[in-house]
Amino acid sequence: MACRPCPTEALCWLTRAAAAGELAAQSLLASLALQGVSPTTQAGLFATVSGDTDSASSLHRALQWAQRAASGGSPEAQALLGFILTAGPADLRDPERGEALYRRSAEAGNAQGQLGWALALLRRNTAKAATEARRLLAAAAAELGQRSAQLRYGMALLAGRGVEQDAFSGESWLRRAGLAGEPLAAALVGDLYARDAPLPPNYVEAAIWFHRAAEGGHAGAARALGRLHLRGAGVAADTEEAAQWLRHAVAHGDADAHADLARLALAGQVPEADRQATFAWFLQHAEAGDPAAAFNLGICLAEGVGTPGDDTRALALFRLAATCMPAAQYWYGRMLAEGRGTAPDQPAARAWFLRAAGQRYADAEVAAAEMLINGRGGPADPDTAMALFTRAAATGHPGALFALDVLRRSQPDGASAGQPVAAAR
Repeated sequence: MACRPCPTEALCWLTRAAAAGELAAQSLLASLALQGVSPTTQAGLFATVSGDTDSASSLHRALQWAQRAASGGSPEAQALLGFILTAGPADLRDPERGEALYRRSAEAGNAQGQLGWALALLRRNTAKAATEARRLLAAAAAELGQRSAQLRYGMALLAGRGVEQDAFSGESWLRRAGLAGEPLAAALVGDLYARDAPLPPNYVEAAIWFHRAAEGGHAGAARALGRLHLRGAGVAADTEEAAQWLRHAVAHGDADAHADLARLALAGQVPEADRQATFAWFLQHAEAGDPAAAFNLGICLAEGVGTPGDDTRALALFRLAATCMPAAQYWYGRMLAEGRGTAPDQPAARAWFLRAAGQRYADAEVAAAEMLINGRGGPADPDTAMALFTRAAATGHPGALFALDVLRRSQPDGASAGQPVAAAR
């Protein structure tokens, strides 16, 4: 008859074995404590060893058990203690002793010890240390199959950190780690295939690896996969699928993915729930003093994205952001020109368009040129208008291209014939 699992009883027996000097039990208890496993239901469980109480930190419990097992010669505990002493909180750190423990553990063939000692050698940045580090990383990665070692070794090869740079070998080691379930390694492989260098781009391969990493919880990979779906690179162009992966990235705290999702919301390409979430996100950041968020909040209010339209509030937000953003200067001028949220003011609108145009904002160049060519908001100035249309056309702006075509058809020398010219936005 199989017995039922009982963690509390298991901890009790482990503690008895550890207190009796069993190295494997001591090492296992240290590992469990480091993972936050605490005997909260067993008052005084650790008292037989150290007088510890339930209120003591897990790291201190891990330290106590790891010290006992390491002193007894356990390579696993030596690696664990090396980690605590080199990467733990300041009050526990002793890097020199930690590296010595990593070395002893590595010499005994322990994979985590090999990884820790290899990284310590890489920090020394000498040719001899780099050669030994490479051997240790390869041993930990290949012989013992440690995905964390495979990841570190692959990253070292890609960057040429302590070893000779080798993108192809680096990709191979990262691929092994990714297949073993390491999300960061899978994301890095995806990134390698999504870029033009050092490997040839392969968006199909990139999408496969980004998908694997995203399913493992890697936010950046989910964002990258969403962007591939937006572009139709390596996967079908699918805004709905893109939005799904961007939401996944947002849920894992990726701010860039939130911005991507917001752009889709502003373009009306996602459901109303996303549009409302976008409005709330911009509102939160605008209230915290972010001018870009204030501008985008103004767009939401002007266009009715995720909220009822409110030109008066939008105008105030555009004016606030116009102190530093050409896009906000353009929108503020547009609101003034159209009389939205205030009485129409053509001279002021023209001045704001020209201000944004001075910073090479194409929409503003076209809007200012249209007012100048038609003499709205001030005297006509065909020469300046033509210069602005030409500059915006060089960026591919459709409104500028259309206006130039109309002007050149009506007057071969480019001069205005006195008839109004409209530039499509």
